[in-house]
Parts: sequence; structure tokens; C-alpha cells
Amino acid sequence: MLPSGEANIKDTPDFTALGNQRCQNHFLENYNSLVQGIGAGLWSGLASGVLACSMALGMIVFGMGFITHDPLNIQEWAVRGSSGVAPTMAAYFAYETLTGAFGHLVVLESV
Repeated sequence: MLPSGEANIKDTPDFTALGNQRCQNHFLENYNSLVQGIGAGLWSGLASGVLACSMALGMIVFGMGFITHDPLNIQEWAVRGSSGVAPTMAAYFAYETLTGAFGHLVVLESV
């Protein structure tokens, strides 16, 4: 304290430096949380994409009879498939389902 009763600037704490340190600590804490959140999102996207892909592949292997006897699929084959590159209806829907399966793997991983 000065004789006049005023506080000396050297006696007061440096709030700017204290504020900067708190700001840096807050940024680092949030940055680590952000990185961990992105990592968790990537892993969960990969896991759900692999699950969707494996389910679609299972449909191709074990459920082709159901796919080829569905009335909507029969209509789609009559309109589009027979003029395409797939030789049979089963091959057409296997290609379609496989493309969708790998599409889920790519899209869910990137989200």
C-alpha cells in the first residue's frame, strides 16, 4: 500500500496471466474431449457399418430365395434388371445388396 492508501500495481495479482492460463487449460481439456469424441464416433460408425454390411451379406447368402420371390423385386427385375448387365435375377439382387452393404460401411464410417 502506498502512503496515500492506494494499492501499488505490483501488489495486485496479474489477472491477465491467470486468465490466459485458465483459458489454455480450458482449451486443452475441451480439445482432448473433442478428440476422444471423434474417435468414439469413428469406432461406433465402423462397428455399425460392419454390422449392416454383414447382415446384408447374410441376406445374400441365406435369403436369396426370399429376395427373388418378393413381388416388388420381381417387378423391379422386369423393369430394370433384365436389360442390365446381370445375367440372372439372383445375380442382379446380389450385386444390388452387396453395393448397399458396402455403401453402409463407407457412409457410416465417414459420419
